[in-house]
Amino acid sequence: MDELLFIEDDGEAETTPPLRGADGWLVLLVDSDGDSHGTTRMALRHFEFHGRPLRFVSTFSEPETMHVLPELVAPALILLEGVLADYDSGVRIVRTVRDDLENHRVQIIVRTSGADLAGKARYAGLQINGFVLKAEVDKRTLERLVANALDAYCLAGPQC
Repeated sequence: MDELLFIEDDGEAETTPPLRGADGWLVLLVDSDGDSHGTTRMALRHFEFHGRPLRFVSTFSEPETMHVLPELVAPALILLEGVLADYDSGVRIVRTVRDDLENHRVQIIVRTSGADLAGKARYAGLQINGFVLKAEVDKRTLERLVANALDAYCLAGPQC
């Protein structure tokens, strides 16, 4: 069962997130728009890759994401909103994953609105695995993006 992660004012998690995707692929959804989380979950609710479903952890802000990231065990994919509280929040999250946590295997796809089309330049030189406009991603495209990302994740290391 998928669980949402909500951080209370004191910074403690209200529920324990699925920090390990042992029975599925662990996907971190990072987006300030709750509708985006719901739409993504709905679109991918029956999706399986190599016979395993997706397991979601949701965060809605940069601080919440930074709190959860070190606790995640073997995340396969991060679907990251390009702009959270400010224009550089997504960039800081990518740098934390790649530089501080030294995780070069997890696949990172930046999703953004059309208003932030110029934002792709902010990610130049960073190790992201895709940059897409939300408005151009339908269910079939999302499934293809996720399948390609999980395939790349598997090729990047053992335990797949």
